[in-house]
Amino acid sequence: GRYSKDKNLRIGQSQCGSCLPCFVRRAAISNSGLEDKTIYRMNIKSLTQKEIININSYKNFLYKFEKKGISKLDLLKSGPIPDNENLEKYNKMYILGCEELKEEILKWK
Repeated sequence: GRYSKDKNLRIGQSQCGSCLPCFVRRAAISNSGLEDKTIYRMNIKSLTQKEIININSYKNFLYKFEKKGISKLDLLKSGPIPDNENLEKYNKMYILGCEELKEEILKWK
């Protein structure tokens, strides 16, 4: 987690809750049906300007994802995938992750 001045919410004990990895974690845990015991410092009732910007950027990505989808070429933009034979599996996993993220983001309207 990101650093917090609150000594009760230090690294290893809590997560920021607003960065993309936190949202992906929340979405994956929620979709798995498990209880998320992670302590998040972001409070949905009192979002900071930065947290609002983060959430809006995720919404923007998901809007574009829904409009155009994802191609296998899009997967390779960030770098090569070691096993091109499994490119279809990577593509399916990416799409599933986007769907999970969408479900999580909808909770934060």
